[in-house]
This record gives sequence, C-alpha cells and structure tokens, in this order.
Amino acid sequence: MRGATIIAALFFAGCISPHQAVVTNVDLLSWCDSAVVVLHNTDTTALRDLSVIVRFNHQFTRTALPLTIATRTPQGVRYGEPFTLPIQHTRAVAARSCELVIPYRRSVVLQEVGDYHIVITPREEVQGIEAIGINIEKSK
Repeated sequence: MRGATIIAALFFAGCISPHQAVVTNVDLLSWCDSAVVVLHNTDTTALRDLSVIVRFNHQFTRTALPLTIATRTPQGVRYGEPFTLPIQHTRAVAARSCELVIPYRRSVVLQEVGDYHIVITPREEVQGIEAIGINIEKSK
C-alpha cells in the first residue's frame, strides 16, 4: 500500500506544470476593449516570470503594440502601467496567424493565494489582433 501511495504521489507531482498560460480572444476587426485573464495562484513563495502572449494575423502591420496592463490581486489591490510590446513580423503565409511570447516581468512573487485578474487594454484601437494573454512560469 505504501509503495502505491509513493508512486501515486510521484505521478501527480510530475503532472504539476511549472507554467500556466491564459489567453482570451479579442475583436479581430477592431480591438479597443479590455481583455481580462485570470491566473489562479496557490504558491506564495516561488519566483515567476510573466510574459504577454499575442496572436495576430496579416492585418496587424505595426512594429509595436501599446498596452495598459492592470492587475487586481485576490485582496483587491490594483496596479496598472503602460507597456509597449515590440512586434517582430515573420514571413508567413498571409492567411496564417503568428503568436509571440514577449517577456513582461521577471522574478515576480505572487504573495496572495487566489485569483489574480489581469486586464490588458490597447491604448489605441488596433486591427488584426486575434488573442492576448499571459504566460507565467517559474523563474530559471
């Protein structure tokens, strides 16, 4: 019985992912509204790196995407700041989407257990953005 418990514990420990990505679709034709993603946190001591995930198509031709990123902690504390994503366009088939993961914050500690609401808002209307989100992973 004890052996089975240890094997089960090792199996489930191996299934815990060191990263989490949350992405939401936005209005492809004219994105101007806030997009909200929710990150659930249970670890209040780990250092984490946050990145912004952006998926866009051939209609998005800019080299930068100016955003405001605001975070609300589980206890309701709010913090927001402007952040401009540098966009590198690759030569891809026009009908295909491109997805970039761009570093945002490094070595962050989420000090509260619960849901962190991250609100991502373009500072000006944009076309061609399909989805936006946050990737969080343990710092290396």
